[in-house]
Amino acid sequence: TVITDLGDRMYSTRRDTDKSAKSDASSVGSEATPTSLRCQLHRAIVKPAYHKVETQGFVPKSKLEELVKVDIVENELLKSEKSIRRRLQKASRLDFRPSTSDQLEKQVRTTAEKICGVEQSDSRKTDNGALVFRKILAITLLCGEKKEKVQAFVDEKVSDADLPLIIHTPSKRFELRSKKRPTTRLKCFKSWGREDRKRFESWQWTVLSPYFGRDGHNPTKMPCYALPKATILPFLSWERVGRRGGSAMVYKVAIHQDHHGFEEYAAPGHFAVKFLHFSERKRFEKEVGILKAINKTPHPHLITLLVTYEYQERFHLVFPLAQCDLLQYWEAGEKDQAHNDELTARWLAQQCHGLASGLKQVHQSSRVTSESFAERERLVRRSVFSYISQAHGSQEAGPRLVCQHGDLKPENILLFPDSPAYQSVGGKGILKITDFGEAEFGEYGAVAQKRLPTTPIYQAPEASKALGKLSMGTAYDIWSLGCVFLEFITWCFGGWAYFDAFVSARAEPDPLSVRVPFIDDMHRKPECTRFFHDFLDLIQQEMLIIDPRTRISSVDLEQRLEDLKGRHQFDPGYFREHAGR
Repeated sequence: TVITDLGDRMYSTRRDTDKSAKSDASSVGSEATPTSLRCQLHRAIVKPAYHKVETQGFVPKSKLEELVKVDIVENELLKSEKSIRRRLQKASRLDFRPSTSDQLEKQVRTTAEKICGVEQSDSRKTDNGALVFRKILAITLLCGEKKEKVQAFVDEKVSDADLPLIIHTPSKRFELRSKKRPTTRLKCFKSWGREDRKRFESWQWTVLSPYFGRDGHNPTKMPCYALPKATILPFLSWERVGRRGGSAMVYKVAIHQDHHGFEEYAAPGHFAVKFLHFSERKRFEKEVGILKAINKTPHPHLITLLVTYEYQERFHLVFPLAQCDLLQYWEAGEKDQAHNDELTARWLAQQCHGLASGLKQVHQSSRVTSESFAERERLVRRSVFSYISQAHGSQEAGPRLVCQHGDLKPENILLFPDSPAYQSVGGKGILKITDFGEAEFGEYGAVAQKRLPTTPIYQAPEASKALGKLSMGTAYDIWSLGCVFLEFITWCFGGWAYFDAFVSARAEPDPLSVRVPFIDDMHRKPECTRFFHDFLDLIQQEMLIIDPRTRISSVDLEQRLEDLKGRHQFDPGYFREHAGR
């Protein structure tokens, strides 16, 4: 779904839902404050952290609704009207009777209600509901114009829905026009000078900071925001995190609470934003399409893509923010401290089963398309929004394509805190598979030879030239995940020091020459429990197999790990009793 209204419709839906818990922004019971509305709006401006160049900042959405409501607007307009009438009375010596004053107040009240979108007749409604002029009034005040100038916008029905107004410069003129009616000249700017119009265009972005959310009626639909270049993002902090992979960079971002609808994912209010340059359009389109496919059914062990946006010649993907990746988690503990206690072993079993379950969902995520595999390369060159809608909305018959991750490693497995819907053993957290930048769709699980992931120690043997005739399919992920599981166990037995020794020794060209001795060494350790014996056997005998055709499938792997995870229910000593070999 392409979002071109800066998320206003989704914010309105959220606001209407929250009305029972919050005061109505159009409430008529508020008292007008002695400070002018113009001053209050300027004080409400929040400076963003993202923008390198100086901007006016943005007015949070709730603050705008709090300030621009009927009673306050009425009070502001009434002061202005009475001031004008007093000047007219003094100049012309006219006698304004009380009845005239009552009529004035009624007229001003009607205008204030129109500005705030209250009690309008059916003839003044658009497809999106009543016309509202809150932002128009705020912009007029922020750029230093008189508040009564808003009446011309009301009369011409140039409302908040027409924002942002676009620049039109025929010959040497500087005009602003509605994005809905770009060929129509606006009469409401007739009394505005050239510089005044420029100020309006600049200040309008202060009240147009976007709201990021999902459609409440269809939460599985992925919003794709097309943000104008002058948009002021509602980001309160912007910090580089993690590692850089290719041209993709990840930032920890705090989004103002008024400007997102992802409270259940915020940690708190922070998100991870991954962005790529325009030259990476194909990669962006592919990754978004794959994330849409695998997230059709939410899975607790797969990363959730919240929203995407295109802004200032970059593509952005917004995710929940993790505590750390799995490698960072291993590194954070005592260097040589073992972690093979019963609670940690049960957590490892739970999380490894969850990762296998998530990988099974990735492998079973499919799309059916009439495009041939070769034609897919042409398809992904189309624009991001048409690609997403066509590639994952099509129901045409054709080859069944399944998905392969292609780059499983500890850095691509993230640790998140528990959620109300998922409680981990010991509250140690939830592991999720992330980074689908190397993922591919392939026919019947076989993916064509392509540029390989950049971490050789997790590459399956079929990636080598010697075994190049073997297809690179979903079994490739099983090998990589087996490497991760084995590293996880080495960390359990000897902490970071033992893990580091294992990784350093794996520089050998033979993929099994180092793994087998380390596995044998762990089997011989007196603290090796029956669970660890069984898990090591599963990794060695069914995951780290040279021939991909004989490796265990993700379906069977999930079932095997579910059996190991739940065995303590009828065998209480399974995770704590040592059993030497």
